[in-house]
Amino acid sequence: MVVLLTGGTGLVGTALVKKLKQRGHEVRILVRAKSDDPGTFLWNYQKKQIDPGALNGVDCIVHLAGASIAKRWTEKYKEEILSSRVDSAQFLREQLEKTGQKLKAFISASGTNYYGTVTTTKIFTEQDPAVSKDFLSLVCEKWEAAADSFSPHSERVVKIRTAPVLSKDGGSFKPLKLLSDFHLSSPVGSGRQYFPWIHIEDLVSVYLHSLENPQIEGALNAVASEIPTNREFMKTLAQVNGKLFIPLAVPSVVLRGVLGEMSSILLEGSRVSNQKMEKAGIPLLYPKLEPALRKLLY
Repeated sequence: MVVLLTGGTGLVGTALVKKLKQRGHEVRILVRAKSDDPGTFLWNYQKKQIDPGALNGVDCIVHLAGASIAKRWTEKYKEEILSSRVDSAQFLREQLEKTGQKLKAFISASGTNYYGTVTTTKIFTEQDPAVSKDFLSLVCEKWEAAADSFSPHSERVVKIRTAPVLSKDGGSFKPLKLLSDFHLSSPVGSGRQYFPWIHIEDLVSVYLHSLENPQIEGALNAVASEIPTNREFMKTLAQVNGKLFIPLAVPSVVLRGVLGEMSSILLEGSRVSNQKMEKAGIPLLYPKLEPALRKLLY
């Protein structure tokens, strides 16, 4: 297949591109800056610009583009977080509308924050509505609505609700490992909030199966089977890393003062079901936390 990616040079995109090429797919990447790589095409959704021919013959689009949420959320930056996900997708849809081109699949990233940045005893499935209309939940809602707008132009739409990604190359794991390296592993807030997660290799597998299996469509939670609390996660990380665990929690007020509204993604969290993944036959190399951390650390 010919697969076009947005966000193809990011953490997940880089890993996915490598696997797609290994499996014999033709890969095209939309980039913001000129590159000598023949598989790249310039685009700027804000200026409504895209290289001619970028979409010619494309079977599937994987939409991974999105500004990082791991920065302080000023009002201006919140607009960028939303626009980079939603407006970029809408621009691609407009290009398909102009040509009448039909895709085999449009696959978009989303987040488990769709269900709300809250801590509850509920285990969320893909059928559940959001229980909190906080900023990230609303972003995910609009992100997925942008993906659904491709339905007239694609045989399938898949929205991958992704938990925080564990990778030694970036994402949420790097700063957590740094804290652990200095014997500073400790819970934050109550420590009882859940920490859904997924190993980068398993997330790439989710995307590959979603591309190659025509039975997969709609929302799909991408999350490991074992979901620890924040306290359990930090304690396991310290143990696997051979470092001290400090049971005294970092107070919520401190995080809110340092990080502002963004602190909510650290202070809240719920469990998310991966049963739909399992039923679709998507295997997990790392369903449990300790082996996943060992793979990342050693």
